[in-house]
Amino acid sequence: MLLRRSILVCLAICFVALGAAQQPQAGTPEPPAAKPELPVAKPELQGPALYREHCAGCHDIPGPTRAPATPVLRQMSPEAIVHSLQSGTMKEHGTALSAAERRTVAEFLTAKTLSREEA
Repeated sequence: MLLRRSILVCLAICFVALGAAQQPQAGTPEPPAAKPELPVAKPELQGPALYREHCAGCHDIPGPTRAPATPVLRQMSPEAIVHSLQSGTMKEHGTALSAAERRTVAEFLTAKTLSREEA
């Protein structure tokens, strides 16, 4: 009986010690929570969002910025838009976008598909 009681006491102490080891100590930072992976949106949904975030601020109100209005951009070829974002007048702004995002914006604006070599 005494041996059994001693074993139970030892087990209880171990469980308490393990529980205390699992708790963060006061003053120690907790490990960062893992960021949930965001679902990848379809390209046809990304185009409008990318345009709103990176382009609309100037191209939807072109007067003060001298930027071509959106209807003018829609008349351009997707290759011309990608070229402008990669190495033309919009190069500085294009660096904020990946090659795939530049392609997506160009295809959204023109409603035309770029060939793979142009991406």
